[in-house]
Amino acid sequence: GSKGWPRDASFILYHKIQGLICVGTECGSVFVYGDGFQFMRPCLTLDSNPVQSIASLHPNRIIVLFKDDSLVIMELPTLDIVHLLEPTWLITSKTAEDTVTITEMYVDVPSEKNLIYVGTSNGYV
Repeated sequence: GSKGWPRDASFILYHKIQGLICVGTECGSVFVYGDGFQFMRPCLTLDSNPVQSIASLHPNRIIVLFKDDSLVIMELPTLDIVHLLEPTWLITSKTAEDTVTITEMYVDVPSEKNLIYVGTSNGYV
């Protein structure tokens, strides 16, 4: 709900550097919990758009992958949007047979360079 833990959590991440728990939900909202506070970013679309994955970015950001293949970089702890890639960024062809989706997202956390690798259904990274 709006206070406390969401009932439809779909992904949970602990951001080690900030000491925050980040929770994505089935409806597409993102919550951040810290010592005595909570922030919430409501779903960015009119329809439900579940959070598929959340990854830490050094030192105070997260990247969120949604079911529609949009990617959003947010500042911690306020969840202000720093950058947004709409689902259309991944379109490579106009035919349905060639539809590409994100299958995996990886952030090179140890290097602290914020390199984000995105694996796709057609095998590209």
